[in-house]
Amino acid sequence: MEKPMDFIYLPLAQHPIARMILLLRSTVDPLQLVKPLKDVVRTLNPNLPLLQTRTYEDLYRYNTVEGPGVAIELVGTMGTLGLLLAIAGLYGLVAYNVSRRTREIGIRIAIGAGPSDVLRLVMGQGLLLVGLGTAIGLAMGFAVEQLLNSMLFNLGGVDIVVYVVLVPSLFVVTMLAAYVPARRASRIAPTQALRYE
Repeated sequence: MEKPMDFIYLPLAQHPIARMILLLRSTVDPLQLVKPLKDVVRTLNPNLPLLQTRTYEDLYRYNTVEGPGVAIELVGTMGTLGLLLAIAGLYGLVAYNVSRRTREIGIRIAIGAGPSDVLRLVMGQGLLLVGLGTAIGLAMGFAVEQLLNSMLFNLGGVDIVVYVVLVPSLFVVTMLAAYVPARRASRIAPTQALRYE
């Protein structure tokens, strides 16, 4: 049970507040009270603005549904942007690695490596990157989720469904990002690769 707290009332002239809230209880439609309320406020102080007049139902809906919904959409958008940046970064890293190893890949093809061998070599490197990133991401995700559960929501447990859906889909997406440079590397002509500087 909460202990009673001491408080005092201060006159507004001695302790001005930039923003005040006025709540009215009504048995009729609350929006019908807006105009009479504005008239009363204007008679008391014509310079006092009356902003954001809304029903308590609208305020409650915004604070419980729409406000958190905006936050969820924002987090989802940031997650999507992060995924796109991760795909672009992985693609750039694998493509740069392939371009650095063009001579080596050309020599491998010249001495008998087939396109599937080169594809397997480059995809293996992409798989290694994805595997390391997944392991580190899972460890950090579990740790951060436990920390947030203990600090904010106290929900306990780990949301396994999110990991079961998200991790394989991220894995597939990043492997597709590694596939494009690997496919390009498997089509390198040995004569072109050997002349590559």
